[in-house]
Amino acid sequence: MHILEIKIKDNNIFLVLKKSGEVLDNLKWKDGSSLSRDLLSKIDGMLAKNRINSEDVKLEVASDMPENFTTRRIAEAVANTWNFTVDKFA
Repeated sequence: MHILEIKIKDNNIFLVLKKSGEVLDNLKWKDGSSLSRDLLSKIDGMLAKNRINSEDVKLEVASDMPENFTTRRIAEAVANTWNFTVDKFA
């Protein structure tokens, strides 16, 4: 099982793909209020680049933002939905 961590720090978004604690790939971009539009396509691109199936990935969120910030809520909603779908249907 791979872990894809969505990190939010200082208005930067990091995607960190790991397996057994080892970092396989990462991506960073500045959040310009486009996370809801860009997050899934960037995840899809990273998984395709590394030839990993979506059902083999669990998403986690780490953030220095308070829980009521929209960016964090979007990341958590994506992670929760992703993990639920993988657990239920894969």
